[in-house]
Amino acid sequence: LEQGKFSIIKFYERRARRIFPALFVTMLVSFILGYFLLMPDQLKSLGQSFVATSLFSNNVLLGLTSGYWDLASEFKPLLHTWSIGVEEQYYFSVPVLLLVFWKINRGSIFYLLCSLFLASLFFTVWFVNISPKWSFYLLPTRAWEICIGALAGVYLIKYSKSIEKFKYSNTVSLLGLALIIFSILVFDSTVLSPGPLVLIPTVGTVLLIIFCRPNSIAFRVLGSRVIVYFGLLSYSLYLWHQPIFAFLRAYSVYR
Repeated sequence: LEQGKFSIIKFYERRARRIFPALFVTMLVSFILGYFLLMPDQLKSLGQSFVATSLFSNNVLLGLTSGYWDLASEFKPLLHTWSIGVEEQYYFSVPVLLLVFWKINRGSIFYLLCSLFLASLFFTVWFVNISPKWSFYLLPTRAWEICIGALAGVYLIKYSKSIEKFKYSNTVSLLGLALIIFSILVFDSTVLSPGPLVLIPTVGTVLLIIFCRPNSIAFRVLGSRVIVYFGLLSYSLYLWHQPIFAFLRAYSVYR
């Protein structure tokens, strides 16, 4: 937007080229395997998820039909595509808002993102105790997790030079890494998600994004060949992990 080069059509085109090819392959393979390995009611559920995922609304379907941690969910190969639904719904709404506010008052974009972040976070803290299932899946209760990344992007654009001179970058980036590792080791299915505790890994990630400079310890750890290799595979691993485990469970139960 600042360079006058932003095109919302090109934006959606890049998102589509990044997300769709691998996603549709995963969906097709899951449907074929499901035909042979799943029971009729599970295959019906898979068909519903297939359609909903294609329409970026599997998060809404899952909110209507199940809880995330119940036994039936363990046999849903496309369960994890709820997050793609949230992501795409965010992409369809927030960029349009940014375009509108950029034309009206570009200086207000930072405050717009802050308002979206705080409104979503406060709504989440209130709503997660009322309906944990719906809170898990819906964009309004997940938007703050994406908005904080958008705020980090704005911060990096405005204060990149001062960040480079910040003498505590090594310490702060290590703190961010520690918050993420702590969450991996300590959090389990009893932690309300999204809830206040999810701020720990989310803030940790933002601290890494902003302060992980080339001369920091965290940079050397995360820049190692092994970590980078798995980082490059992360989207594929994300797409395939749930179908693989779901079909292995189905095979072990019904063989």
